[in-house]
Amino acid sequence: MTYLELYYKLQQMNDAQLNSDVTVYDNNGEYFRSTLEFSNKNCDTLDEGHPIISVINTNCTFLSGQYKID
Repeated sequence: MTYLELYYKLQQMNDAQLNSDVTVYDNNGEYFRSTLEFSNKNCDTLDEGHPIISVINTNCTFLSGQYKID
């Protein structure tokens, strides 16, 4: 899915859906609260400013405006 496709899907959602937490589902049947961040110049994998949907969990640390998942 591209972010443009996501944008179109978001436009179809109602207010209750838009006010709920961003959630990621994995193939093990688990759901994780998530956040949208943007890569910065310290990220050597993605271009600076690339959007990232990050899982928020206990093995996650926040570094310089983005989450790093251990």
